[in-house]
Amino acid sequence: MLVTSNYNQNAICKLKVTLHGAEKVWSKPYPSKVCTPVVHGNRVYVAWQKVRCLDFETGDLLWEGGTVGDPGSCVVTADDRLVVYGGTGKLALVETATRSPKKYTEVAAKDGIFKAAGWPHVAVAGGWVVCRDREGHLACFAAGR
Repeated sequence: MLVTSNYNQNAICKLKVTLHGAEKVWSKPYPSKVCTPVVHGNRVYVAWQKVRCLDFETGDLLWEGGTVGDPGSCVVTADDRLVVYGGTGKLALVETATRSPKKYTEVAAKDGIFKAAGWPHVAVAGGWVVCRDREGHLACFAAGR
């Protein structure tokens, strides 16, 4: 289980939970603020301020990069890429550690989709990428068409 907080702990923590209780496995100073970290292929991806890739077993930072801002979210695609969304509507396609194990690699990006903060989660379904801002404006893009 991963627990993360920037509000009072400034950390992401991996816990081993059993019927006998919980035990801390590791804790690192790479929290997620608004959105949930994504676990994929023994890696943890966090989109807050930057995109970060951590090793799930150790919590070690493998790479970081890009600019996400305060609100940020990401989802993994079927072809091992991340759709990252944050700031005032920056939508980016980023390689996962499967495709780019040693560095942050941004494939494409569109910035300034909105004037307000992009809030909160980006959604990918049925060939569409949907995002909205904090004021409720919605944007929808065709993916891979």
